[in-house]
Amino acid sequence: MSDNDRLKEAVDELAHAIWASHGFYLDARVALLVSNKEVRRKVPPETDLEEVPMMFGAGPRGSPVRHGTTVAEYLRRTDDGGRDHALLGQWFVVLIFGLWESRHRKRLALALELEKETDLTAHIFGDLRHLRHAVVHDGGAVTTKTERVMKVLTFIKNSDQLTLSHEHVDQIVDEISLLPTPSIRWKVKPRTRQDYVQRPALALIRVGSVQPSAPGVVADDRVLDPPALPRHAGDTGVDTGLR
Repeated sequence: MSDNDRLKEAVDELAHAIWASHGFYLDARVALLVSNKEVRRKVPPETDLEEVPMMFGAGPRGSPVRHGTTVAEYLRRTDDGGRDHALLGQWFVVLIFGLWESRHRKRLALALELEKETDLTAHIFGDLRHLRHAVVHDGGAVTTKTERVMKVLTFIKNSDQLTLSHEHVDQIVDEISLLPTPSIRWKVKPRTRQDYVQRPALALIRVGSVQPSAPGVVADDRVLDPPALPRHAGDTGVDTGLR
């Protein structure tokens, strides 16, 4: 396999991982909103929802209860901007950075023949690293220090809980898809004292296509077709207590 083939394969794999992760986020977000709307539709007028239980079972009605709440609390947390949406955004950050750090950064660095994977840096992933730390180590709180170190995601502000709107998630995906920009750089440590060397972009990853722009890499307009996913329906194991 040629160096160009390795680079193209690494870029393709990163592009598909971002596409799949974004799809997961959007699927889950839509499911929350649809569920919220459906539960509201079933609520009889003038019902005190704080007193109506909502039980999640392990299977059909009558199975062991795995989680319980009230309809009022469920609607609050599944409302757009509610707690479930905040957690979904936080999980998206952890997932995307984990994919980059555990696999794709190393593969791209190898394809670019860099000495170490840490020689490949991009501000967007630096921002995500700080946000992941906030989620995993600070309970989701965004400190003033975290706000100040943002290079690309400047909409991030000091808050008790990191809450990303779907527009924010779209922006994160766009920033990754638009790599390279002046924000990406390869930190090279050859046998010189040169600290940083600006090098040509490795690829331009667009939603639905991959268009490499590194010297000697032939542009590939092949559409990344999503896999055909089976449609299925079944008992959700959710009992709203509403009839």
